[in-house]
Amino acid sequence: MARQLPKRQEAHLNLYRQGTVRDLVEASKIYTTLYNVLDRDVANRTVKTQGSHTRNLCRVRQGLDLIRALFEQFLSSNDYSLKDAATTAYSRVCAPYHTWAIRTAVYMEMYTLLVCYYYFLIFITIFLYFILFS
Repeated sequence: MARQLPKRQEAHLNLYRQGTVRDLVEASKIYTTLYNVLDRDVANRTVKTQGSHTRNLCRVRQGLDLIRALFEQFLSSNDYSLKDAATTAYSRVCAPYHTWAIRTAVYMEMYTLLVCYYYFLIFITIFLYFILFS
């Protein structure tokens, strides 16, 4: 009988199996530099195509930029609540690239956040989901 993984580990494993991270791991076995990856997508005119290596790199970078911006907000002032820091970070990093529907859903989610670790994890998970799979 197969061993059951805890739900959190299973979710992380599913993210790896179905998307961006797996794609980039596979690409790293083929291409020696990021320039090679970009050159291939430019030559094939697939830079903006869903699932292209270039687009996946942009999504991973955007996720990392979001986390960086969130922590910058926390460090810039003692007065920042999680909601304020998250709203500011999202507005600067992700909102310019998202459609109105996604921005609205994200802002509604942030509106309901309470300042605690559990909600922080939900928030990051939602952003990473939108970044990696939209």
